[in-house]
Amino acid sequence: DRIVKNNLLYIGNIIALKAWYRNVRKTFMCRDEFDHACYERGVRNLEWVLSERIKRFGEFAEKVKESLQSPGQQGSETDEEIASQRCFAAAWETMEFELKQSEWAENTEAKETFLSMLENVPVGSAYTKTIQFLEPETKQAGQVWLQSIINEVAGLWLTK
Repeated sequence: DRIVKNNLLYIGNIIALKAWYRNVRKTFMCRDEFDHACYERGVRNLEWVLSERIKRFGEFAEKVKESLQSPGQQGSETDEEIASQRCFAAAWETMEFELKQSEWAENTEAKETFLSMLENVPVGSAYTKTIQFLEPETKQAGQVWLQSIINEVAGLWLTK
């Protein structure tokens, strides 16, 4: 359970960062074609990282399936741990499909609240300084939105 949960939290953070790039970072990278190229490369890198993490998670799922097919391999694992492994092995295909979805918490109230609060920030402002000096309630709204994405991804396992 710990390995599955930690992988989903990690993947959730990658997905949240992708959402941040698509919805926030992009607005600060519009001065010229160099900005646009940097933005596009950043998004491609995040897509690669996400794809690689899902691939590695799938390799782990295969190892779990293999271990369940070999009687005696479970060793000192409890019946509860074996049941959890069986549950994960059975759920992996659906989880993998869900993880590859491109839209997570995209049409949520939390996202809309944060983006509406961000509308007052002047376009072309320095990204780092702008984010650092956001009003506390704006920062909190952004955190709520991003955490909702992470929670949604983690919920693939936590609701098993």
